[in-house]
Amino acid sequence: MKIKILLSTLICFFLFFSCKKEKKSDPLSIIKRQIIGVWDLKENKTVAYDAGSKEPKSEYGDVSNHPTFEFIDETHLKISEINVLLYDYTLKLENNKTIITFNNDDFELTINNGTMIWVTERNYDRPDYSKFITTFTYTKH
Repeated sequence: MKIKILLSTLICFFLFFSCKKEKKSDPLSIIKRQIIGVWDLKENKTVAYDAGSKEPKSEYGDVSNHPTFEFIDETHLKISEINVLLYDYTLKLENNKTIITFNNDDFELTINNGTMIWVTERNYDRPDYSKFITTFTYTKH
């Protein structure tokens, strides 16, 4: 009887202590690791919407002379043409979305498979267009 109790106790002990608890991944810490590196702008698209939320106009910006961004750490980046200066940026979670703040502007940020996308939305009280959504797509070196 003592052997059964001892074996049961040992089994429970090993089951309880041998299983590692899974850590929940913090989405912000994952993005902070993924963003480090050098990124090239591949696409700059702005879509203008009229008051009825229709898409009357799309425009692609010139990306041929755009500098690269080098994210040094979790708060600083270099711009290739001005590489002596470090620029501050911040990352935060807001409504389950990652937001990057750079140059006093907020962008929704996603990073997936070496592609980084920044999206910003601006609303205006204009008769022709009421909303502009700009998307910047970067690829990692």
